[in-house]
Amino acid sequence: MFLECAWEALERAGYDPRATPGTVGVFAGAGRNAYGSVVEAQADRFPGLDGLALLIANEPEHLSTRVSYKLGLTGPSIAVMTACSTSLVAVHEASRALLAGECDVALAGGVSLRMPRSGYYYREGGTMSPDGRCRTFSADAKGIVGGDGAGVVVLRRAQDALDDGDHVHAVIRAPR
Repeated sequence: MFLECAWEALERAGYDPRATPGTVGVFAGAGRNAYGSVVEAQADRFPGLDGLALLIANEPEHLSTRVSYKLGLTGPSIAVMTACSTSLVAVHEASRALLAGECDVALAGGVSLRMPRSGYYYREGGTMSPDGRCRTFSADAKGIVGGDGAGVVVLRRAQDALDDGDHVHAVIRAPR
């Protein structure tokens, strides 16, 4: 899912995912999941799939390097795992790498896909929201909720993007 989003993000930014110019870094994280066990239980549907390939395809630690490998990207490839803040921290780290000249383009984001599906578990005194709703930055916030989804952004240094005529959707302003 993340690989597909990375491909689409590059295309929407006007780049050929297999021939993006310059050094491209990947800063990404993923929630832990049991998708590998779902695939393993149906191994007969996946001839030639071995345990190592299944592990590399599903463990969060391999996400960024797998995307870099599949797309032929040669910049830094950093796994980010900071629970709820993973995608935001990935954007932060990608921004730092761009400012430091470690890459010319950066893909940053995260993915969470809970497989197999399970119910919503609330326990009094726990961190989960009692009504299943997350109210981020609200005085009415009562807890967290799990979610599924993926997101990837393409980042460049502002002047490089402007010089190349890229369509700029937003600018991340660094403190001075």
